[in-house]
Amino acid sequence: MMRKIRRKIPVFIISICIIKTLSSIVVSAASLDTVETKAQSSTVVQITENLQSDHLITPFSDIIDWRYKSVNGKVYRRQYNYSKGKWIGEWEAC
Repeated sequence: MMRKIRRKIPVFIISICIIKTLSSIVVSAASLDTVETKAQSSTVVQITENLQSDHLITPFSDIIDWRYKSVNGKVYRRQYNYSKGKWIGEWEAC
């Protein structure tokens, strides 16, 4: 039992040293990010203001969805391009 504990102690100490080293690196990186953010805060505010003034969103791809209709108890579907306001293809039974 004592041998198992003696084997685990060095591993525990080494792992603590590694964790401490890595955590100090993360903290120093976080402090650098804070400094860069403070230096660029005026630029960020300007970009945010420009984005908020534009209320128009332009999609890059067409918005296409299915439209459905029922004729004599049968359901049919057809694709519709909402961006262009045009039908795509023919009516097909579902």
